[in-house]
Amino acid sequence: MRLSEDALKNLKATLVVIACLYIISGGFYNRIMKPGEYAYWKGNWYTISPDMDEQTTRESFIAFICHLTTFTGIFLMTQSQKRRRLTANRLMILGLVLIIAGLIGSYSLIEVKRLPWYQ
Repeated sequence: MRLSEDALKNLKATLVVIACLYIISGGFYNRIMKPGEYAYWKGNWYTISPDMDEQTTRESFIAFICHLTTFTGIFLMTQSQKRRRLTANRLMILGLVLIIAGLIGSYSLIEVKRLPWYQ
């Protein structure tokens, strides 16, 4: 199976966007500085998290999902210009919902970090 030139270009752009979102979310930093949060000892898994004030790998993944959701919403809203009216309205609403969901997720992640029991 061979990809057309446009499909290959779109695939490259998608991979670049995902890589940028991964770096922005802190996933690359966490993989280098803190490779694992769990340790296997005597048949059980234990959580290792001495730095509760820093972003963990799980939080980086949640931030990545929130950023990806927001970006997808913006992308859908821009693509709605090229469609018919009914499809454009649906894409616009879906994009707006995704943007709001991504922003609420990011805000919730920040607020959870501020809770006293989380530290």
